[in-house]
Amino acid sequence: MVRFIFGKQRVFTKNKEGVFDRQIGFNIQTDNTLQFLDIDFFDFDEDGIKEILVMNNKHTYNGYYLKLYKFNFESYSDITGSYFDETQYDGENSWIKWLHIFDYDRDGDLDILADGLFGDLNKNNGNGIIYWKNTGEKFVRTSNF
Repeated sequence: MVRFIFGKQRVFTKNKEGVFDRQIGFNIQTDNTLQFLDIDFFDFDEDGIKEILVMNNKHTYNGYYLKLYKFNFESYSDITGSYFDETQYDGENSWIKWLHIFDYDRDGDLDILADGLFGDLNKNNGNGIIYWKNTGEKFVRTSNF
């Protein structure tokens, strides 16, 4: 469960016993130039605990910033650089609304597809595609423009 409190994202999750517990919620801190748009949960490191993938817009919809957080029931840390090659973009009125995690390129592993492209990200007559291809070591940003 995600709750928004004064511009911050408060995440509530299950405890170690698998029971939903509001007492162990925590805030995902972002810098003041980022605004939360989408959140996904996925076990990137296959340790049985889901990491938190957050899509933010930058500077009031003038770019995007993808962030990945490791959660261990006591704290969280930013692990974006360990899993992604390119996570941000600056452009006038350019942002990504949603993320979807599935095997986009049909090669047997999960990729991350950007959906709801705006501004100069919305190319090819509205048929522009941005996704992060799973290479087995990192997710590499790929597009058709």
